Amino acid sequence: MIAGMREAVDYYRRRIFHGLWVVGGALAVLLCPVGLLQAEIIRSFTSEIRLQKDTTLDVSETIVMDFESAQRHGIYRDMPVRYERYGNPYSVFVNVDAVTDENENPLHYTLSQQGRELHIRIGEADQTVSGVHIYKLHYRVRRAGNFFDGSPEVYWNATGDQSPFAMEKVTARLYLPEGVTPGQMRTDSFVGPPGSTERGQTKMLPPNGVEFSAPGLEAGEGLTFVVGLWPGAVDAPGLVQSLKWWLSDWWPAVVIPLAVYLVMFALWRETGRDEGMGGAIAVEWNPPEDLSPAEVG
Repeated sequence: MIAGMREAVDYYRRRIFHGLWVVGGALAVLLCPVGLLQAEIIRSFTSEIRLQKDTTLDVSETIVMDFESAQRHGIYRDMPVRYERYGNPYSVFVNVDAVTDENENPLHYTLSQQGRELHIRIGEADQTVSGVHIYKLHYRVRRAGNFFDGSPEVYWNATGDQSPFAMEKVTARLYLPEGVTPGQMRTDSFVGPPGSTERGQTKMLPPNGVEFSAPGLEAGEGLTFVVGLWPGAVDAPGLVQSLKWWLSDWWPAVVIPLAVYLVMFALWRETGRDEGMGGAIAVEWNPPEDLSPAEVG
C-alpha cells in the first residue's frame, strides 16, 4: 500500500512539474520581445519605379533577405494584381522580365496566380540557403494608372501585404517620364495592414521624383502610394486597349449571358421550332354521320 502511495505521489509530482514547465515556456514566449522571436527578416526593401508615358510602371526591386540560421530554398514575392476600386473590380497586369542575385546572375523562379495575388516563387527545390541573400526583380506593370476627368492617377502597392516576414526598412521611389516635372503633383502613401489609413513618409527627389518610405513593417503589412498628375502628363489608353482591360474585369458579365443565349438558341433550333413554319394550317374535319344538316350548322 505504501508503495502504491509513493507511485501516486511521484505521478502527481511529475504532472505538476510538467504543467509548470509548459506555463513557464508560454510566459517566456509572451514576454520575449518580438524582435528576438523573429528569426528571419527582410533587412531592406527598395523599389525604383519609372512611370512611362503610356502609364506603364517599369519596376526594379532589391530585397535584402536575412534567413539567419534557417535553411530555406528561397523566398516568395506576392504582388496584388486584382483590386476593388469604388466598388468595382480592377486588374493590373505584371510582366516579369528578370530575377537575379546581387551579381546579376539569373535565379530560378516560377509564376502562379493565387486569388488576387501574383505569386512569384524564387529559388531551387534541391538547394537551401541561409544567412543574408539579395534578390533583384525587374518587371513591368500595365494599367497602374487611372484617369479621372482626364487627370491621371498612379496607384500602386509597392510591397504587397502578404509577406510572412517583417521589413526593417522600406523605400519606394517613383520617377516621372522624361520632360515631365512634378509641378502640381499630389501624393499620398499608406502603411500597415490592408485598409490602414496610417500615412507613410514622403519627400521630393528633384528634378522629377518622389520617395515614399516606412521605417519598418510587420509581417502582413505593406506600403501603398497614390500620385495624382495633371491632364496631359501621361497618355490615356486608346479605345481598343480600354475595351480589352474592361473585358478583363467584367468578362463574367459578358461571357455568362452570351453562353446562356447560345445554349438556349441551340435548344430552340433542335426542339423548339414548330413544323411547317411560314403559313397557317387549316383545320380539316368531318361531321358525325348521325347529325342532321341543321345540327351541323
